Amino acid sequence: MRWNWPVKIKLLFVVGGTLILFAAVGHYLIVRTDPAWPQILLITPQPFMAVVLTMGMAAVMGAVGGLLLSRDLPHVGWLIPASGWLGLAFVSRRLGNLLAFFPSKAEKGVPVQPPLPAGLTVGDLYFKLILELGALFLISMIACLLARWVGMMLPQETADPLSSSSPEAHRAQFKPGAPDEEQPRPQRISLSHLSDAGSDLLCTFVGTAVVGIVLYQLLVSSSTDRGQVIFALGMGFFIAALASHQVFPTRSPTGMVAAVPVTGLLCYLLSIYRASSRVFPADAPTSFGLPLPVDFMGPGLAAVIAAYLLSVRLLGMRQENLKRRTAVES
Repeated sequence: MRWNWPVKIKLLFVVGGTLILFAAVGHYLIVRTDPAWPQILLITPQPFMAVVLTMGMAAVMGAVGGLLLSRDLPHVGWLIPASGWLGLAFVSRRLGNLLAFFPSKAEKGVPVQPPLPAGLTVGDLYFKLILELGALFLISMIACLLARWVGMMLPQETADPLSSSSPEAHRAQFKPGAPDEEQPRPQRISLSHLSDAGSDLLCTFVGTAVVGIVLYQLLVSSSTDRGQVIFALGMGFFIAALASHQVFPTRSPTGMVAAVPVTGLLCYLLSIYRASSRVFPADAPTSFGLPLPVDFMGPGLAAVIAAYLLSVRLLGMRQENLKRRTAVES
């Protein structure tokens, strides 16, 4: 995995382009039936067309990301659709949140918020959110696989005889006795020291899901502000994924990625259960039911992939320092 300035510029171009595309175009493509409602793909006049259009944009940007970054960042395919959902989440911030679906009490002249759409119960609403969460995760998988496929179609680079895992490369890269600041840094970050064990992937999955939702609950507190919900969700998953990968350094972020939609599913199921036990079914949901699907798959997934890339970089620097000391001592 490379992590130099050309890679950073290409990554910024792809991620920024995807975010702007979804934020600018998606807002007009996904037609809403009421301006006060949040950005929910399956509650539109044409939900199938909305899903197809978002899938097309994610596929195009996934192919572009695979063409530019597949050699340098093997798992960047997950970050591309996450950037698109992040753009939709930012657009939806101006359109309200799930509280718009629950009428507030008309006390002291406070206007009543728009009720649920006709014929839609609280359970039906969260069932549609679960379906949309699955659809966004499926689209993200397609974009990721497309980026990887485009990368596999590119001509492979010739192997370097002084690979980053050979002792000759260590002695060639690090000059014994020279100050640390004069030591050249390798252009590639080796992933060979990371684990492929299924148990480690499972641990990163559980750690990201459990710690992420606990941190989200602590950060969001009792606030229902849309920006606070997005910040708490992204920061919670970022810290959880970073800590989990530092303890269980896996080569693939699959476990942490899977934790995001599973956490969203559990939150929505919990909201359905609590809605069925309410005295007043139209009461506003708890903080578990506030995030939209684009929040889980946008800020949540983007935070997980950013934490993975940062963790790999930190582990790579630690490995470089260890190799430098070994080369100097030999």
